[in-house]
Amino acid sequence: MTKLADESARLRALTELHLTLLVEAAAGTGKTALMAGRLTMLLMSGAEPRSIAAITFTELAASALGARVHRYVDDLLAGRVPKPLREALPDGPTAAQRRVLSKAADKLDELTATTIHAFCQTIICSYAVEADIDPGARILDVTQAEAAFEAVFEQWFRRRLNGPARADDPIAALSQYDPHHVAATLRNLARFRLEHRGARAPVADLTGRPDIDLVGAVADFRRWLSAQPVEPKTLDLVGQLETLADHFAGSFATAPVFDTLWRLAHPARLPCMRRYTFDLLTPRTKTAWDKAAGKDRGAQLNAEAGRHFARVDHCYRVILGRVASALVAKLSDELDEVLADYAAFKRVAAVLDFDDLLERGRALVRGHDAVRRALGQRYRHIFVDEFQDTDPIQAEILFRIAADDSPPRWQDSRLRAGALFMVGDPKQAIYRFRGADVGSYAEARGAIARRWPNNIVQITANFRSRPGILSHINRCFATPLSAQNQPGYVELAPTLDPPDHDLPCAAKITIDLPPDSRAAQIRDAEAEAVADLCARLIGNVTIRDEDGALAPLTPGGIALLAPTGSELWRYERAFEARGLPIASQAGKGLFRRQEVQDLVALVRVLADVGDILAFGALMRGPLVGLSEEELLDITAGLPPLADRPDAIPRFSLATDPDHVAHPVARRVLTIL
Repeated sequence: MTKLADESARLRALTELHLTLLVEAAAGTGKTALMAGRLTMLLMSGAEPRSIAAITFTELAASALGARVHRYVDDLLAGRVPKPLREALPDGPTAAQRRVLSKAADKLDELTATTIHAFCQTIICSYAVEADIDPGARILDVTQAEAAFEAVFEQWFRRRLNGPARADDPIAALSQYDPHHVAATLRNLARFRLEHRGARAPVADLTGRPDIDLVGAVADFRRWLSAQPVEPKTLDLVGQLETLADHFAGSFATAPVFDTLWRLAHPARLPCMRRYTFDLLTPRTKTAWDKAAGKDRGAQLNAEAGRHFARVDHCYRVILGRVASALVAKLSDELDEVLADYAAFKRVAAVLDFDDLLERGRALVRGHDAVRRALGQRYRHIFVDEFQDTDPIQAEILFRIAADDSPPRWQDSRLRAGALFMVGDPKQAIYRFRGADVGSYAEARGAIARRWPNNIVQITANFRSRPGILSHINRCFATPLSAQNQPGYVELAPTLDPPDHDLPCAAKITIDLPPDSRAAQIRDAEAEAVADLCARLIGNVTIRDEDGALAPLTPGGIALLAPTGSELWRYERAFEARGLPIASQAGKGLFRRQEVQDLVALVRVLADVGDILAFGALMRGPLVGLSEEELLDITAGLPPLADRPDAIPRFSLATDPDHVAHPVARRVLTIL
């Protein structure tokens, strides 16, 4: 209970602090409730709603946060204290607090609850001249932006292919050597450049003579091998390596042009290379050397041969690395034209994409100090939820608005007291593919800790899981997440009582598999083992239902979680073989499942009688099961239309069931 008492004290402090704060809240701690409670307390202290910006990662989360604040305000004014605020307001708000909150309630719509992209759109449109944008610029959604960039790329690609040939033209060379993949290669690289607009390919190092190093390493391998007993496998390997060295010999005497670099990057395929790549296979010749020189000396010679090969492999990798870096750098430089064309298109069309919102927002607060100060006066309090999913650009925008100064590095900003309130958990960073960087979280945390070391509040109480599960999680994740370059781990504290059974909270199933089992066999064995376990548990374990009554475990009390839905069919098959009912929720694939498609078609038919396409999909789908021939026969048997006797009748939901001879179709029409 001491730990929970400490947690309550921290929750109370969280709602009372008027300082720049970072709350590290673990999964299951109700982060949205914490932020909404903090925001409500701020309103009660006299802060104007228009001076507050509550920023989170998705529109849904922003809407939920705003709705929760409205609900908390309404509850407090109605005499009810929301649960997250009971520690701070055990007796409810005072009369003075109620008066302040009542005034804030009248202007609550002025509170900004939005995503970071929408926030940036607001500030750059408010200062369109300084942000260098058209005041009426509209925002392209993801699909529109992709289509626009694709059109710009296609125009650029055609222009380059149809234009006059240039000396050492990478595009022309790539079209000659790889005509089937040139467009896809350039398109993928262009999209990568678009996603990382501020990044540049590193300057390729074409100095020195790595080709001589490779030739020398292979020659040394040959000289050593000539003084040893004949070992055919190594002899053949050295011959292949000599062929490889000849491919690169003399290539770095002068700086190679793109045409040369491309040919260097594609040596002839050799048996010593890995399949589908140009990497060298590590030779396995111990047995061959034992046979050639005897067991005692064979081990020594095998080790020496391995060292020679390792040297050759290192020299070879150095060359490939330099060649690949040079190729990417040259192609990346050519794609500067695509990015410039895309920027020109957006300017002429008066449009912006999502990345423009962030980049122009950063440029605005970084390069226009008067604007930055004005924004700081407007948004005196900035709340940020899911801060672990921000990227460096977003972190810089928020820090500069919340700061009194504007140093070259945003991490050195002198933040105003009470200006920035962030909630996040680095262990839950899930948007790295969209640019989120847990390193930005660490830098922001350090910036706050340097000035206010006591303003890092860790909320570790978990409201979802039983103590045994949390102990298991703490034990599994403490070591790996505390390693170097990891965010660190803080143990989760339970708030729920232990269960009233002695079953383990977590268990591991060991599966015996034959040697060299394939992936499909492993998945099938896993599915069989899990299905067997579930069959043994159902009906034999007593649990509490939602009403608190004890009852035997049913299939509906078991949830099977998988990282992807692609292999769920194996589990479904195993459960069905044991007669266990299942309901699959396969993530995004859920809407591609046939039963969901049937439901969508049914709803569309009921919503629009004239939707012939949805009606046909419903009647042909497994829910009804009519064939195309049956549908054609039904249509052919319908009476002609009274007002248009020459028109082909339509079979739809509006068709009179009495005119349909097919019994199944007539019954479905009657039911619908």
